[in-house]
Amino acid sequence: MGADYLIVVPFTRDFSELPPLEFLNGLKNLNVHPRTLFVGSDFRFGYQAQGTVEVLSEWGTKHGCTVCSRDLLCEEGAPITATRIRNELEQTHIAEANRLLARIHYFRGYVKKGRGKGTELGFATANLTPFPDYVHIGDGVYGGLALVDGVLYRAAISVGVPRTFGDVPYTIEPHILDYDGELYGREIALYFTDFIRPMQMFDTQEMLVETVLNNIEWVRSHIELPQM
Repeated sequence: MGADYLIVVPFTRDFSELPPLEFLNGLKNLNVHPRTLFVGSDFRFGYQAQGTVEVLSEWGTKHGCTVCSRDLLCEEGAPITATRIRNELEQTHIAEANRLLARIHYFRGYVKKGRGKGTELGFATANLTPFPDYVHIGDGVYGGLALVDGVLYRAAISVGVPRTFGDVPYTIEPHILDYDGELYGREIALYFTDFIRPMQMFDTQEMLVETVLNNIEWVRSHIELPQM
């Protein structure tokens, strides 16, 4: 991204309990001497969020640092915050989350060997283990895109516990349309564009297959591949 330096400070228990001024004075130990700091108007820091923009500004005045606070971007009368977007994702409101993000929500991960049930039923799926720290997305079936080796493919993505098959774990399984190749151990990215349906319990395997094939056809007919 063009940054000259990146300083990573482990978020330990002791670090989390630093009072605001000790937190700021600790910057000296990192040899960091900021000239200007930009924060949101509701910015809080230090133990129990005791530090405010006012505290930060007073510290800045004493240490030759200008503090610039900005009001948060609002939409429909409410600030656009990470918490608001996470809530939309957890409630499967993917279109609204993408609108607030001003981009498509995605995550990356590695494909590991799964149960092989999809292949057995006629629609092979990849069993994806996302990288740590990605935001949870609500259970359901989504339409989206998969990025494999720099190429985008349409994808029908199942997120959650496939209850029809009994006691099986939580999975993230994309069926990647028109892809023919081995994915085990490979890194791919999934982009979520549309919520199709919630997870369901099917009475028969035939009902499951019919529904999944309909979901795949919906993805094929409704999701456009971006021009690269």
